[in-house]
Amino acid sequence: MVDTTALGVSAVRTPDGGWQGCSAHAHRKLLQARWASTGIVRGLGVAGSDTLMYQVAEGVAITSRTDADGVMEAYWAGGVTPEVEANQSSNPRIDCIWLQAHNEKELKDGDNLVIIGVTSGTPAASPVKPEPPAGVTVLSYMQVPANSTSLASARRVDEIDYATPYGVAMGYVAGSQLKQDMTLGTKTTEFCRTQINLPTDRNLECVVTICASAAGAGGAGDLSKASEVRGQLYIDGAAVGDYFNYCFRGAWETFQYRVNVFCGRGVHTVSLKLYVGYGVNASIHYNGAWPGVKLGIKDEGVAK
Repeated sequence: MVDTTALGVSAVRTPDGGWQGCSAHAHRKLLQARWASTGIVRGLGVAGSDTLMYQVAEGVAITSRTDADGVMEAYWAGGVTPEVEANQSSNPRIDCIWLQAHNEKELKDGDNLVIIGVTSGTPAASPVKPEPPAGVTVLSYMQVPANSTSLASARRVDEIDYATPYGVAMGYVAGSQLKQDMTLGTKTTEFCRTQINLPTDRNLECVVTICASAAGAGGAGDLSKASEVRGQLYIDGAAVGDYFNYCFRGAWETFQYRVNVFCGRGVHTVSLKLYVGYGVNASIHYNGAWPGVKLGIKDEGVAK
C-alpha cells in the first residue's frame, strides 16, 4: 500500500526528518480525475510567419506524459516555436505543433519548463500528418506549401482536441439541413451528412426534423393520399438507434424524432437515411422558411 495525503492538507515533518504531504504525482492524479481528456483549454492558436518559426499565442492546455503519470495544467506565455526547415520539395508537407510539460525531478528532463515543439512530416502530393512524440498535447497541424522558404502561407489542416472537464455536456456540437424542396421516393437517400469530433466516448442526442406532405395531395383536408416516411440515423456508415416511421397526409406537417446513441472518441461522420416505405412519394418542404430535413447533434456528457 502506498500512503497518500489529500490536496489541501498541510505538509508535516515525519519522524525520520522527511515530509508527509500531497506529492506531485498525487496532485497530477487528482487533476486527471477532473479532466476527461487532454487538449487545449483556451488560446494557443498557431499561425505562420515570414520566418521559419510558427507563432503560438498565449494559452492553457491540459497535458500528460503518460496515463499512469496523471495530467498537468500547463500555461504558455506566447512566443515562437523552434525553427523548422524550409520546404524545398515540389510537394506540400504537414507540420505538427505541440506542447509538452517538462519534469526534471521525476522524469529526468533537462528543466521544469513548458516547451513548444514541431514535428515535420514528409512532403507528398497528398501529405499525411506526422506522428507527434509521446507525452505531448497537439496544438495544430499546419500544411506548408511546396517550395516554401517561410511559413507565411502555412494553413491549419484537420481538427484539434480541446480539453473537456469530466462529466460536462458540451451541448450542441453539429448540425446540417437540407435547404431545398424535393420529392422523396422509395429509394433510400442520405441526408444531412456532417462531421463531429469528440474528446472522449460520449452520449449523444440526435434530433431529426422533417417537414413534408403526401405528394399530390390537395392540402390539409385531403386525406386520400398518404406517405409513410421511414428512416434511421447512421454513424460512420453503420445504422444506430431505432427506425422511425411517420405518415404524412395533405398538410405541410413538421415531424420531429429524437434518439439517444453512444459514440466513441474521435472524428466521426453522422448522417440520416430516409425513404418512403408505403404510399405515395413524399414532398419535402423548405421554401426558404420551413425545416426541410434537419439533423441536430447534442452532446449529453461522458459515456460511463
